Amino acid sequence: MKKLLIFAIVFAALLLAANDWTYAQDPGIRDTVFVDRVNGRLQPNTSVVTHVWGYHDEGLGGISIPLKYKNPQTDVVLDSVRFHPDMNAVSLKDSIRDNPAGTIALVFISFGIIPAGVDTFARLYFTTGPTWDPSIHNPIDTFTLLSGQGLNYVDTSASPQSIVPHYDPPGNLDVKDDPKGNAAGLPKIFSLSQNYPNPFNAVTVISFALPKTGHVKLEVYNILGQKVKDLVDEVVTAGYKKVVWDGKNNGGNDVASGVYFYRIKTQEFVEVMKMTLLK
Repeated sequence: MKKLLIFAIVFAALLLAANDWTYAQDPGIRDTVFVDRVNGRLQPNTSVVTHVWGYHDEGLGGISIPLKYKNPQTDVVLDSVRFHPDMNAVSLKDSIRDNPAGTIALVFISFGIIPAGVDTFARLYFTTGPTWDPSIHNPIDTFTLLSGQGLNYVDTSASPQSIVPHYDPPGNLDVKDDPKGNAAGLPKIFSLSQNYPNPFNAVTVISFALPKTGHVKLEVYNILGQKVKDLVDEVVTAGYKKVVWDGKNNGGNDVASGVYFYRIKTQEFVEVMKMTLLK
């Protein structure tokens, strides 16, 4: 409780400086937090690691990510939390566990700037117990700390503002893409999402949804219609997926600034979308 109170005070002070809790959101790009969705039906007495990561199109001075993992199952232990090297620029970082039981709050406060981009914040290592039921859907969802702080970014613009990032779909500690399991929670249709950030200057994330397992090809083309990168060419299980493109071609070389197209193709679905690389 003492640890929670200290961080609540520090983070509240940072937020109070953030223009009286006014909320900002870039209308063209969605600030987002993701937690991995476990790929495979998690069995009792099994260890699993999941990643917490996100996108922000502005430099940040603080991040709060409260997550609830005993939801509804209780026979699971969070063994450890490891902060990712992506967050080395952060001056102060800590995790607050089990307040209430079955929760974790990741807190990052930078006295400099966390640069805009795609960052992996932390890895969470879980172990299920003997009474864990693989058939029960167990999402990793957000919650509100006792201090009143919830999921939050604080930017470092001339007038700092508090931003509530998008969190959907939630991560999980069960299988939602097991064709033999309960299909509730699987995507109902094929879809390809707009990459983010867009435009981008280093890396970008492409997300897609598969209602069933099948062979997927995800490719990047230039404006001349020439293929520059194979991102996916394999059988992919049903579910919500993400791929990161680092702006390199199949030869490992950086491609030039400009407009590119990415195409997904399955046996039943084809979609093409446009993105812009700026250097």
